[in-house]
Amino acid sequence: MNVGPASRAREGSSVIITGRCRPRERGRRARLEVLVGDRWRTVDTIALTSKGRFAFGIDDTGTVGATYTYRIAILRRKKNRPLVTGDPIMITVVP
Repeated sequence: MNVGPASRAREGSSVIITGRCRPRERGRRARLEVLVGDRWRTVDTIALTSKGRFAFGIDDTGTVGATYTYRIAILRRKKNRPLVTGDPIMITVVP
C-alpha cells in the first residue's frame, strides 16, 4: 500500500490523502482513521477504484501547532475489520 499525504498543512486549508492498494480487487474498501488518545477512530470509509486507488479529503486541518496522526485501513470484504493497515501519517498544522 502506498500513501502520499502532505506532512504539513496550513490552518484552514484542506488536505487530501491519496494512495493505492495492490493487488487490485473490485469491491474492496478503504477506511481513514485518526488517532484520538490511544484509540483509532473512523473518519471516513470509501470504495477503492478499479485501479486500487483511494483519496480522502480532510476539510478542517485544526489549529496551528496541532499534530494529527492518520492511517489507512484496507478492509476485509465481508467484515468491517482491517485486512491491513498502513503506517501512521502525521500532519502538523502551520500558520
